[in-house]
Amino acid sequence: MSFDLIIDENEAKAHVHRFPLWPRKWDEFDRRDFDYSWVLEKLDADSQGNIPNESGIYTLLVQPGIANHIACSYLMYLGKSNSLRRRFGEYLNEAQRSSGRPLIHRFLNMYPDHSWFCYAIIPDHDLESYEDLLLEAYLPPKNKKFPARVRRIVEALRE
Repeated sequence: MSFDLIIDENEAKAHVHRFPLWPRKWDEFDRRDFDYSWVLEKLDADSQGNIPNESGIYTLLVQPGIANHIACSYLMYLGKSNSLRRRFGEYLNEAQRSSGRPLIHRFLNMYPDHSWFCYAIIPDHDLESYEDLLLEAYLPPKNKKFPARVRRIVEALRE
């Protein structure tokens, strides 16, 4: 085995992310209750001014950008915030600090040119319930906390 092959194999292993695709959970999500539009912004300093200061749900995505494929994204994390702009800025800062959340810091530094922030403006009173519903449907690999209805399953899958 050549040395280059070992290096390539180790590099590829660092980019393996395991997450379930669970169609029943997708089908259980009632789309009629979620009447919000998603907006996609590159996760970089130039985009921060485009992010509203309102409350909402957001996801962190990896988009390879290969061959202009419009639907190739990997949803890695889902969260909620009372200020989307503030949270966006926190992620920009967290990418620079190694003292933050290790999973998020590592993710942001592994994919700096391919990280995207996708958000939907949602009133404060709906944040918690929508976050739970979307966490159940997506099961993002970088989230640690899940609603009780799926928590045990997610924990079992990660062992």
